Amino acid sequence: MKLKAIIFDMDGVLIESTGVVWKAHNSILARDGIHITDEQIPKIMGRSLRDQLKLIEKEHGLKKEYDLNKFSKESWEIQKKILKSSIDVENGPKKVLQELKNKGFKIAMATSSSKHRAIDIVSMLGLDGMFGVIVTADDAEKHKPDPEIFLKAAEGLGVDPKECAVVEDALDGIKAANSGGMYSIALLTKFHNKKLDFKDADKVITNLWELKNLK
Repeated sequence: MKLKAIIFDMDGVLIESTGVVWKAHNSILARDGIHITDEQIPKIMGRSLRDQLKLIEKEHGLKKEYDLNKFSKESWEIQKKILKSSIDVENGPKKVLQELKNKGFKIAMATSSSKHRAIDIVSMLGLDGMFGVIVTADDAEKHKPDPEIFLKAAEGLGVDPKECAVVEDALDGIKAANSGGMYSIALLTKFHNKKLDFKDADKVITNLWELKNLK
């Protein structure tokens, strides 16, 4: 079946933010003596902050529960200071996305991030108006690895899920795309081993420009 749409994850795909995210998260978690290492990150990346915090609380035996909104806002303030000084809009994903749109693909973004954070990052990257629909963790009851967020993006674009490709850098994202019946594309980053982590992906790429060959 011919692909008609491409749904992009945000963190780690449209913006190299994974390291920044966990630097910010860890600065807050450190108050409770917790530090998430680079080796631990792949196991929980791709999930919503809500689900990440629940897993961290459980694995570290914390009796407290983090306030999701408070944690999110504090972490984002730390991230913004770092990202604003490092984002290169000229060499960002805009040219790739525009070329894919010129080829006739519908474009969406589906992220486990909060809506306010997603909108801020889209603006930072100069991608305002680029997406037919943006779906965030705030728009879904179930989060990755459940496919709800991707299915909502496909519905918003008016495209059958089987005609959609999903570009992800997280294992849970690939699982979500596959369970939603979509063509899964894994973007390889330093946080993953291709053979171990992305064996179930339909395609593995090392940069977004490889998407130009999609048909």
